Amino acid sequence: MMTGEVKDFLYRQGVDLVGIAAIDEIPSYHPPRVVEDVLPGARSVVVIGRRMLRGSIESPSPRVSTAHSNSHYRQLERDCYDAGCFLERMNYQAATLPLMLPIEMSRERKGMSGDLSLKHLAVAAGLGKIGRSGLLLTKEFGPRVRLAAIVTTAELVPDHEMTDESPCEDCCACVKACPVQAIHDSGKVDVFKCLTHVQPYGLANFNIWLAKQMENPQGAQAALGDPNWWNYYQALALGMYYNCFRCINACPAWDGPGSC
Repeated sequence: MMTGEVKDFLYRQGVDLVGIAAIDEIPSYHPPRVVEDVLPGARSVVVIGRRMLRGSIESPSPRVSTAHSNSHYRQLERDCYDAGCFLERMNYQAATLPLMLPIEMSRERKGMSGDLSLKHLAVAAGLGKIGRSGLLLTKEFGPRVRLAAIVTTAELVPDHEMTDESPCEDCCACVKACPVQAIHDSGKVDVFKCLTHVQPYGLANFNIWLAKQMENPQGAQAALGDPNWWNYYQALALGMYYNCFRCINACPAWDGPGSC
């Protein structure tokens, strides 16, 4: 009964996908993470997904696609908070995962991995399978979905990994579409190469730009009038992330119509 109530609550909130992952059925990944490090006594993870607007992520304006991505995460954060309140009203504990920021900025992680891998949680929850692009592919929306998760002490009835054929057609459209060749035929993804492109005003590129300005201290004043600095400032203020969606847009996995 409790599992059905949680799912029904989230679907009424407008969430497109909901699955339950048992913490002992999450596929292994690197670097390994432990669910109990997020919430001691955790028994289940509720994984949710919302579809992305195709018109937004295919827009030629990077501001439109980036704003959609950021607003998408804010919506998912609200979904997780509401679901967490729902669970805690029933006397269970719930912890929501950071979806974008903050992220561990240690020398070991370098901001490259979250507290838990959302796509691996989604695999365990039966929402899809990981394709050649390294993204989760769902039967309903292909890769055009953003994920979120709530870790809880409630022992919910788990869903299980998809046993039917993967939505990935192994067509290599994502490999051909990647502008920086971060996706290899072998199925491996160069995450750092992808990140520095997908976040043009992220930390890695900001450090490179800043180092160049420091080489010529006399030019520091002129740098304040550089549009690059204005964009870095905007990114720092707004958390501007992910404005490349070429691998997603190129993927032929099903992305037909559906209600938002």
